[in-house]
Amino acid sequence: MSDWGKGVINNIGWGQGADNNIGWGSIYDKSNAGETLLSGGGFEGILNQFPGASLGLSLDKLDKYYTGSAIKVRRSSDNNELDIGFVNNELDTASLLDTASLLDFVGSGNGFVSIWYDQSGEGNNLLQTLASHQPSIVESGVLVTENGKPAIDFNGVNNFLLNTSFKLNPVPFTLFIVNKFNETDSIQHLIDQSEGSNAGYLFRTISNNYDYYYYPDIPGATLANSNTSQNLISQLVADENQKFYLNSTLLASATTAITNNPVPTYDFIIGKDPDNIDRNADTLLQEVIIYKSNQESNITEIQENINNHYNIY
Repeated sequence: MSDWGKGVINNIGWGQGADNNIGWGSIYDKSNAGETLLSGGGFEGILNQFPGASLGLSLDKLDKYYTGSAIKVRRSSDNNELDIGFVNNELDTASLLDTASLLDFVGSGNGFVSIWYDQSGEGNNLLQTLASHQPSIVESGVLVTENGKPAIDFNGVNNFLLNTSFKLNPVPFTLFIVNKFNETDSIQHLIDQSEGSNAGYLFRTISNNYDYYYYPDIPGATLANSNTSQNLISQLVADENQKFYLNSTLLASATTAITNNPVPTYDFIIGKDPDNIDRNADTLLQEVIIYKSNQESNITEIQENINNHYNIY
């Protein structure tokens, strides 16, 4: 059989697309599934397919129109910083983190994340200006990875990122997290935004179980199946409709009406309990996507999209 018309990874030409239609298109590596082939060539990121997110943190490009960087990295050798973007950061190209530039910049030392850029278009970047509190992405010249893809390493002691203006109120909201806990035998707050005396967290692990909570008035549930594997965590919080998923499995739900819903005064934090330093998260984190809307009608498709990219389950 002739090879005419067959492209190779990311090449453009007359060829046969992934859906077996003939036309002008791009043949792309299926390891980047979740980035959908378009009839005119190129891909759609998850934020193109499911628009309206208020926070989009990832080490891969989530939006085909996003032209910014993924992270800002500080290197240990001289504390200089550099924005690290994506390979082939173009409109119609599936783009992964520019790890070559990252490793070249850091060298044989360590690289730490000082900014994780928001790709949603809302400008909700997460920051850490204190060098001692920055999570790592390169350790002794070696890229931190989980399941073959770059990851940010929070050490469980003093690493965290925060945004002082991003607030998850009022409800509803829907969040998606790709992470791996390095250990689960203690309380660890992965996502936190407590509200005064209604101390709360959005997701944590406790005594080898997953645990979620929404403040105020809606306690979550302690869930079995916590482990040190890479997982996709999904949480939906809406009035009289709270659901928690581990990978594609619904583990818990609640139907209690939310009767009090103040705007939180605490910062939005990843990796830390603001009230207890012994509850910081020891985790590898790869993606956080949050919608300030009820995405229940899309939740299965969003989970499938994320899983296709990370091959979690």
